[in-house]
Amino acid sequence: MHRGSFSFMASQEAYAKASKRWYVSPLQCDCFWFDLVVNPPQGPGVPEPIKGHFQELKRRVEESLEKRFIYLYGSRKKVRLNARKPLNRGFFRRHVSVNVLVGAEGRRRRVPCDLTPLGIRDPATCRVRATDKLLSVSQDGKQWISTSIHDFLQVCALEDIGLSTDIHYVGLTKNPHTRPLGREHRGYGDMVYGVGSDDNDFFLYVAVFKVMTSAAHPASGLNFLVANAMTNEVPAQPEGQLIEGALIAYFDSEYQDEQGAGERAKLEAQLRRLQREHAIESVVIDFEIEGDSPYYRLGSRARIAAQRHVFRCHLVDDLLAIEPLGEAFDANALFV
Repeated sequence: MHRGSFSFMASQEAYAKASKRWYVSPLQCDCFWFDLVVNPPQGPGVPEPIKGHFQELKRRVEESLEKRFIYLYGSRKKVRLNARKPLNRGFFRRHVSVNVLVGAEGRRRRVPCDLTPLGIRDPATCRVRATDKLLSVSQDGKQWISTSIHDFLQVCALEDIGLSTDIHYVGLTKNPHTRPLGREHRGYGDMVYGVGSDDNDFFLYVAVFKVMTSAAHPASGLNFLVANAMTNEVPAQPEGQLIEGALIAYFDSEYQDEQGAGERAKLEAQLRRLQREHAIESVVIDFEIEGDSPYYRLGSRARIAAQRHVFRCHLVDDLLAIEPLGEAFDANALFV
């Protein structure tokens, strides 16, 4: 199945003249600690595992329903391992906690964890090596598995330590393996120099979104629910630009203030075109990643940190309106 496989629908009168709404949600979203990009354990340069992951993702996307990639730069309170004593084992040595230091002040926290995702069957006999950023474990002392502190907390932590990510930049790219990973990117530089690295770690999020079109044509009694990628009613580039512009307006980062007015004007023009040419009246973006990882608890200067951000992007009196819909919003209401 390829983009535009159902392109014939766009020329059918019942569909073309139907009043439409878009529902936008992530197909997937990957989170990487930027320290592994700019200071990889294996030496300088873009680490091949991360670059290779995005190259493969791009290949798969381009071979099916071609899309653009939305990327976000964010910061979280710094977390490091207590390298002197990375793990704390309970009285019976079955219950394990990881010892971490939070923030510039190195506030001590003990986080219960499960080592089985790392192949550890018996925490009592496993071997451990640690730096402040990397933890390596082995059951037999021969085969070792190494993970960064942030990957470890995402995979193995049994408790949330109460941190969230502040979003500072939203961008669009066709090449997730190059542009977002470059330190020369202005968005990355503004974030690092503006926020500061003494108290913070920096993260890259790369997301692929699906766009569903809900349409109703009362005269014929027909209702439609179809992916925009299938009809290609709106091609991949303008589809991605609209999602990018809506997220920029929603998170309203101080580091995109300079381009903010221009982006809002561009988004307004896109919404007018959607309304005029395709009868698309509004766009609802539902940004929630499956699972409950606190690394996807996102916020900004304009938005309280939450696992789910739902908002409507539309025109009111021909001007852009961003309308938060709340975490309890029922998306099924859009398709009734």
